[in-house]
Amino acid sequence: MVCSHRCEKKFGIAVRIIGCLCAVSLIIIGAVGLVGAPQIRQLVDSLFFILFGALFIAAEIRISMFLHYFSFLKTPLGLGFTYVFVGLRAFGWPWWGYIVMILAFAPVRYNMEYDFYSPSVFLG
Repeated sequence: MVCSHRCEKKFGIAVRIIGCLCAVSLIIIGAVGLVGAPQIRQLVDSLFFILFGALFIAAEIRISMFLHYFSFLKTPLGLGFTYVFVGLRAFGWPWWGYIVMILAFAPVRYNMEYDFYSPSVFLG
């Protein structure tokens, strides 16, 4: 499918919005996991989701100072694999772990597709 430059830009913006929505959801689910008397694993996982949610937001809005230290998040491929890592980390959680997995895997398809079809638009 041939798409104009304008269409590619809109697709890039949509991919970033999906990533930001995923990140905000991860932060919320991580914060909910801290409520009550969490076990050690739940506490670590909650902090992990909050940390990676903030990491994803910074990566999606392209904070250059931040991306200097996390350069693997500059490319859609690196960002996609990071989403897969976070999604697999949620394996074994109660029912909301499946929500985390779905939210983390949602941007992966778009990042991978975008990486193979138009990486220059994503970086710009």
